[in-house]
Amino acid sequence: MTVTETGVVLGFDGGGTKTVCWAAAHTGELRARTVSGPSNYLAATAETARRSLADAAAAAMSQAGLHPDTRVLAVGAGLAGVEREVDRTRMAALLQELFPGAVIAISSDSQAALRGALSGPYGLALVAGTGSIVVGRSENGQQITAGGWGHLLGDEGSAYDIAMQALRRVVRGHDGREGRTGLAEAVLAALGLEQVSDLIDFMYGFPSPSRDAIAALAPVVVAAAETDPAAAAILDAAGDELGLAVGTVIRRLGLTGEAVPVAMVGGVIARDGRVRQALERRVRQAAPAARLELPRLEPALGALLEGFAALGIAVTEERLAQWEAVSRVERG
Repeated sequence: MTVTETGVVLGFDGGGTKTVCWAAAHTGELRARTVSGPSNYLAATAETARRSLADAAAAAMSQAGLHPDTRVLAVGAGLAGVEREVDRTRMAALLQELFPGAVIAISSDSQAALRGALSGPYGLALVAGTGSIVVGRSENGQQITAGGWGHLLGDEGSAYDIAMQALRRVVRGHDGREGRTGLAEAVLAALGLEQVSDLIDFMYGFPSPSRDAIAALAPVVVAAAETDPAAAAILDAAGDELGLAVGTVIRRLGLTGEAVPVAMVGGVIARDGRVRQALERRVRQAAPAARLELPRLEPALGALLEGFAALGIAVTEERLAQWEAVSRVERG
């Protein structure tokens, strides 16, 4: 049977900034990878999430050379904003509307990251992108998380947190409560503003900036840290917070003496070595033998695995090795 006759399986990794979709044949052959807008329905809206998921799937079908009406057998979706059962139920219903008849396997983006990250039965996944969370699993199946409370209650060490710390540092320096910093010039240039007081309109004007628009300032902080001590201190603090969360999960799982794998996922960690160094220092305090490493598979492929599992299809180790090679290419 052809892929078109049997249908496809889709895997989504949906966050506050972007949505990644993989389309695969029922045999596990990867056919297409696409990227669309945000699909965290709590940070944006349900309609935005719907549009992003639909756009990513349609683009994947097109890229794979499949007819838009090709049957979707199953959907594995790891989405930010669905830590609670009520949120998973809402988004599962939305996915069922988008893909009638498909088997839906929905989890948080951190769960998908964990599924894709680990090559063994236990370990941790640290996700640090627009938001941040750590999820870990022991060999007996116990699961613990730290973080994931959203930008108002937490997300320490995330791109949003780094950007907000920088903005606060700029206004404190402008007031004279702290010394002036080169961050001010870099931030204003990135936002197209002329003076620090213009930040009031940027932050409080209508419409107010999205969480993603603020988080987009994180690379500005990374670049400024090359010469600016204040920017460097923000990144050091971010890495320390992420390391604290990792160490907390390791301790709560009782793995402090183990060579536990910790897969690092997300743009914050990929973007800056200073954050990684501070992260590693803090983790080593809690678990000296812990292994910080890149994930085996990107989160969207972890979600794809969930889709296949929901169909009762076991993905072979040979096929997983192929997926792993593709993940390395996508990470650059």
